[in-house]
Amino acid sequence: MKSRNPGRCTLSSGHVDPSDPSELSSEALLEYFLSLPKQRRDQEFTETSKAATITGLSQRTIQLWIEIGVIRAIHIGGKYKILLESLKSYLRTRLE
Repeated sequence: MKSRNPGRCTLSSGHVDPSDPSELSSEALLEYFLSLPKQRRDQEFTETSKAATITGLSQRTIQLWIEIGVIRAIHIGGKYKILLESLKSYLRTRLE
């Protein structure tokens, strides 16, 4: 059963519902990230340097997209961990 707290997508057991991480609040996205095994974290999240390489853009552009909220990321240990699905989704909207 999901909680009634909007934007939190958590289960009553306290575990984060992973069905659509891009819809999670910032706090819940961090909880989701921390709940994943390392291999899965590496599949679903990336750093700005790798996102820049993937897209052919600068790291600063990726950082600006995070700062203005067009892509989702969490800040851990002085680095952003970008939700790859969020990056892909934003790039798809720019193609239209």
